Amino acid sequence: MIDETILATIDKLSWIRQSLLWKIGKQYNLSPLQVQIMNCLNKQSSENSNITQLSKFLFITKSTVSDAVKTLEKKNLVIKRFSKENKKKSIIAFTQKGKNIIKKISAWNKDFNTQLKKFNNKTKKTISLFLLEFILPLKNAGIIDTAKTCIACENFLYNFNKNDESHFCKLLNKIVDTSEIKLDCEEFLEKKSVKLVNNS
Repeated sequence: MIDETILATIDKLSWIRQSLLWKIGKQYNLSPLQVQIMNCLNKQSSENSNITQLSKFLFITKSTVSDAVKTLEKKNLVIKRFSKENKKKSIIAFTQKGKNIIKKISAWNKDFNTQLKKFNNKTKKTISLFLLEFILPLKNAGIIDTAKTCIACENFLYNFNKNDESHFCKLLNKIVDTSEIKLDCEEFLEKKSVKLVNNS
């Protein structure tokens, strides 16, 4: 019963988020997907702002991303240009108009953040860790192509110190608290195999 409740809750939160994106997008004549792509571009480094990376991040086809990006180009919100590091590589960047709009769009989750602040850190760490771990079996089952979380990274030692449940990042060479575990880290290096430790 609890499994169904968890899945139903995740589903409900997803629909709430989709509804918020639709309302925000409507103000600027943008579809929810176009809003999501702009949000992704705002979070990614310039070198990862391309069709392939956006496709992986959003778990949709390259052609779907490409069509949405073309529409954003027509609306003068993004442009395509060549990477400084690789002249053959095309990346997507905001226009000034796009920068102005993404600042307003980025405030879409303020209501979520306000509610999250009402919960203590211990509760939030438990929930965060569960959701991050839940991504791993989805990857192992082939439901998703990638699971770019610290937990699945070669540089990350999960539960490095079992006494205080802290972790260690070899890349940063520092102890990492659960609250610092990242999702979609750009330095991610996938492990060959990942064993969950909190699945009892």
